[in-house]
Amino acid sequence: MSKPGTKELEFLQRICDRIQETGELPSQRDLKLQPSFQKRLEKAVRIVENRSVSKYTFTPSGRIVWTVKGRSGEYQTIPETNFCSCDDFYFRVMGFKRQVCYHIIAQKIADILKLYIEHALKDSDYDRITEKWRLKESSASEE
Repeated sequence: MSKPGTKELEFLQRICDRIQETGELPSQRDLKLQPSFQKRLEKAVRIVENRSVSKYTFTPSGRIVWTVKGRSGEYQTIPETNFCSCDDFYFRVMGFKRQVCYHIIAQKIADILKLYIEHALKDSDYDRITEKWRLKESSASEE
């Protein structure tokens, strides 16, 4: 028996392949192909259209950090692992109810279409950019 939502990543890959081929955002027809995925895909498309995806490239290391501005804040995504720092990831993806949140979908689409804000920074800026997604030392020491 497969995990809940295992077809989501396959569907996302098909959508990404189609975007790669056409160079265009998904059409309304595409958005209706997978009902359980539809709302997240629609939200992701709006995020991309609003240019709410950012790519931070650090030099000289070449590190890359992706962020996506969602409804309730800005989240770090790690596309290679389909990780996102949002609550939906923690509650639904980690709970095996879904395989991806809409922030990951938006990041993947924005990357294919190059519809993101690009930031070139020095490695010395890395801590400043990523500090909001790390546990604070004081809260870690209290546990």
